[in-house]
Amino acid sequence: MTGTKPTRTKRHRRTAERKAKTGQFVASANARGAEPPGGQAVAAASLDPMRVKARHVVERLGGPTATARIVGVAKSQPSRWVKGEERPSSTSRKHLLDLEYVLSRLDDLYRPAVALGWLESPNAFLGGARPLDVLLRDGPAPVIEAIDASMAGSYA
Repeated sequence: MTGTKPTRTKRHRRTAERKAKTGQFVASANARGAEPPGGQAVAAASLDPMRVKARHVVERLGGPTATARIVGVAKSQPSRWVKGEERPSSTSRKHLLDLEYVLSRLDDLYRPAVALGWLESPNAFLGGARPLDVLLRDGPAPVIEAIDASMAGSYA
């Protein structure tokens, strides 16, 4: 009696296709590292881009508490951003985007621990101000100029 009952593989494929269409696949199968039909990875595609950026910044700054202190929010907020339980306010979102950009530029110059130290230390190119303070107050442009000067080997 072939053809009367679908094989286990076909049943699973159809279930996976249905779940992928309805969005259920992401929650259930992605936790196990599975891929949807067609071989497209779900992990990167299913996450909100802001959530990915928040995770990167939180990891690079040393955790949610350090991120909260730097960005000026409650200690629990960075964790909720990373989990997707809450979206950052417009001000926090701007700070996260600026931090992520500056941290990625510093990756070209320093190891992660050294980059964090650079952000938190007085910088002659910024008039003795900490790059982190300048970034949060004036945006990334002056900090990027200081990074570019460091990359070029200039000293103030």
